[in-house]
Order: sequence, then C-alpha cells, then structure tokens
Amino acid sequence: MFERRLGLFPAFFDANGNLYCNTSFGDYPQNAVTGKMDFEKESIFTGWMLLSYKKKVQASSSLAGHQPELAVNEDVRNWWSAASGKKGEWFLMDLGHIAAVHAVQINFADQDAKLSDTDKVLPYKYIMEGSKDGKHWEMLIDKSKNNADQVHDYTQLTAAKSLRYLKITCVSVPAGKFSISGFRVFGKGPGPMPSAVTKVEIKREKSDSRTARLSWPTSASATGYVVHYGVAPGKLYNSVMLYDQQSLKLNGLNNGVPYYFRIDAFNEAGVQKGKEKQSF
Repeated sequence: MFERRLGLFPAFFDANGNLYCNTSFGDYPQNAVTGKMDFEKESIFTGWMLLSYKKKVQASSSLAGHQPELAVNEDVRNWWSAASGKKGEWFLMDLGHIAAVHAVQINFADQDAKLSDTDKVLPYKYIMEGSKDGKHWEMLIDKSKNNADQVHDYTQLTAAKSLRYLKITCVSVPAGKFSISGFRVFGKGPGPMPSAVTKVEIKREKSDSRTARLSWPTSASATGYVVHYGVAPGKLYNSVMLYDQQSLKLNGLNNGVPYYFRIDAFNEAGVQKGKEKQSF
C-alpha cells in the first residue's frame, strides 16, 4: 500500500553553515545539475506544470475498482487497469483545452503481473498519440519495439506540442494486464496564474509547539499549494505540496522556536508566490 522513491536534489550551505535542499516540485520535471548553483537565483525546476490532474479520461475497458480516473488523481495507492494485457487496449485523456505539452510520464501498475526475480522480464511496449481535435492524430512516442525495462517511463518531447487529447495504446505487457497508476502530462496551460495567498492562519499547539495547524482561503483558479516553512525569514528550506486542500497539520517542528511560512499557489499556467508569515 505504499512505495519508496528516491529523489536527488542539489544541496547548499547558508551563511550560518546550515545544509539544506530545495525539494519544491520535486516530482515534476527537473533540469540536470551541471555545476555549482546559487540557491537564491537559480532553480532546476523546468517550470512545466502538471496538466493531467483529474482530467476527463476514458479507456477501452476497466477492471472493477480500477476505473480510468484513478490514473490521473496523483495517488500512487490506486490505479486504472484494463480488463486484459492484450494488444489494442487503450487509455484516452482530454486536457479540456489545447496546451503546450513538453513531457509525459507513465507509471505502470503491473496489475496481476505474477513474476518472480528469476523470470525474464520483457518491457512494456506501447505507442502514444496526440491530437488537437480528437480526430486528427500524430505520433508522440513510439515504443512498440522498446527493449528498456522501465515501469516509470518518462519521455521529454523534442519540442513542445500543442495538444488537447493524448492516447496511449498497448502493444504488449511483461505480464498481467495493461494498467497505469499515473498518466502524467507536463507543460503549460492557457489562462492566468492563480491569485496569491496573502492570508494564512497559523496555530501552534499550546501543549506541544512542535505541531502547527495552517489554514488559508482558496486561491482563485489554483490546482494546489506548496507550503514553505523554516526557522528564519528567507530560509524556508522545507516544503509540502497539497492538492485540493486549504489546510495542513505540520508535525516535527522545533519546540519553542518561531517559524516562518509562505504558501505558493499553482495551476497549469505557473506558480504564484505567497506572502511570508511568522508564528510564535
């Protein structure tokens, strides 16, 4: 019921010798680190936003309890599965509007794949097509002859594509059924960025100040929020990402130490930086 994933991030020392990382948007596309960086001026985040969250989807078939929308809810604990692993099973996404698509990540779910460590594993093979109108399609990714065993398969397009629809079609699976826990599309959507979060209510537990409860009003057109926090102004080295929530309970703070918080709102168009607040 859980997964372990490793993240690699550039590390920094501040003027006081504190070691820290910037993990904000850490599971969105990042640029490779090629040398020394300035934390205040540089970022490895590409700025490509998630376009696929809770979008309208359909599929060639579905197992009971594994409906198509479970592939676009950003929850690794559930997934869509076709009724088989046969060639021709497909999954279709409607972004709702034409957007600039830069990259696609497919996290396969291995439904009913009863393999052991001694079995020879064949890779997933598939094709992915894109369309502006749902009628005229172009090939985006052709892995019909794929030889790489990649259960979490990320592909960056050579150039951004203006698309509304994306369709993945099964060619073959290693075992079991064609199933996806995450169909993630990254790029830039149309429209304005969300409004900034300027009001935040912060309550530290009186009995144990290691716990803080935060709440804030909904930001217009926001898909989600990143809560940044730290022990000094401008040193908000920790962050938590949230979807569809306007409150957060934080445990593990330092007892009796004031904290500073900032909540950034984001949507398909980008990230709107919030206003920094202090708790005592």
